[in-house]
Amino acid sequence: WNDVYLTLRGRYGARTTPTGPEPDATVDPTTLYVAAPVLDGDKLIGVLTLAKATATVAPVVEKARAKILREGAVLLGLSLLIGLAATLWIVGAVRRLVRYADAAQAGRRSPPPQVPGELGRLAQAMDAMRARLEGQHYVENTVRALTPELKSPLAAIRGAGELLREPMADADRERFANHVVAQSQRMQSTIDRLLELSKLEQRAAPENATRLAAANLLAQSQSNCRSHADAAQVQLECLPTELPLQGDAELLQLALDNLTHNAVDFSPTGGVVQLRANMQGTWLALEVVDQGPGFADFVQERLGQRFVSTPRPNGGPKGSGLGLAIAQQVAQLHGGSLQVSREAHSTCVRLLLPADFTQTSQTSFSTHTPAPH
Repeated sequence: WNDVYLTLRGRYGARTTPTGPEPDATVDPTTLYVAAPVLDGDKLIGVLTLAKATATVAPVVEKARAKILREGAVLLGLSLLIGLAATLWIVGAVRRLVRYADAAQAGRRSPPPQVPGELGRLAQAMDAMRARLEGQHYVENTVRALTPELKSPLAAIRGAGELLREPMADADRERFANHVVAQSQRMQSTIDRLLELSKLEQRAAPENATRLAAANLLAQSQSNCRSHADAAQVQLECLPTELPLQGDAELLQLALDNLTHNAVDFSPTGGVVQLRANMQGTWLALEVVDQGPGFADFVQERLGQRFVSTPRPNGGPKGSGLGLAIAQQVAQLHGGSLQVSREAHSTCVRLLLPADFTQTSQTSFSTHTPAPH
């Protein structure tokens, strides 16, 4: 037999031999033979052969095959899950990059998404490119807008200076000197506010967000603007409130002071400027209400832009519009907006802030649900 023959020659001995037809056609009519050498020391003295019917091995083979298929299916499922997770992670990172690019295209400042690897380097490169382009456009737009704002007071100063060279009465000399001082202060105020706005526009989010009381902000703004209101013969009225909010106290105070200062400028003599806070759904509104004439529709659509303003009702010089621009920038940094509405015989300028604003996620500053109009 082949199994014995191969074993005697030092090879692996095995054979399969038909055993004749079986009654059951599904049973394999063969027998497996496996032989092993019998040694006495190094001398081959015999061969031991074991035989087993193929039909008795078949269940073991089927069980092994089922186990292999089952474990293969599990491995395939795990591979699919790992592939799906990797795909979702990549798609999520790309979507964050797309949202960042959309925000940059819309002019909204937001920090670059924090993603690892090459996508993170791409985000940093996009942020650096955006900052460089914005810096160039900002300088161009600022110079273009600032030129006419400074040209008028400079012309007035030059005219007054030329007149001061000539002999004139002391009263006229004092009047022209005061005119020079007033125009210089106007330019200084414009430059100071422009610098404040520039600092705000370079930020992507508030730096020191804490829990605040709206009443404290309103009372502080009333105190800060009291001397300006007294000079304009305007009364400042602060309504009581117990509403809390979260945000950067310094920035919110800056915005509220600018709104209050503007309200005083546009109020009639003997008028009242109201400072108040209320809830509008999930939004908290810090409101400054004056009894001025309000804004024309074509101007109201552009309020918040630099150097967009209207003449004061008392005949004073036209403002720079930087106060409203500063307030709008502060609101946007907090995920809110600046709104203006006309009420009965009064104008309400509203600093609308999300009531659930927190500092835990900087991305929420730019992706927060837009404030209602």
